[in-house]
Amino acid sequence: MRDKTKNVEKQLQTEEPPQQEKSVSKDLNQIEDGVMKKMMQFFADEMLPAFGISKKVYCHPSD
Repeated sequence: MRDKTKNVEKQLQTEEPPQQEKSVSKDLNQIEDGVMKKMMQFFADEMLPAFGISKKVYCHPSD
């Protein structure tokens, strides 16, 4: 039984995720990047002035 478990574990470790999972992962990363940029822009526009900081903040592409 242990040998079968080890074989299955080894097989799971070496298999690549299906193409659909890769696509979903890529989409989620793009969404996360967009959310982080929006959050940074909100913080720069709304929160920094509230703390008395008047410096300009720029958002550069992360790609």
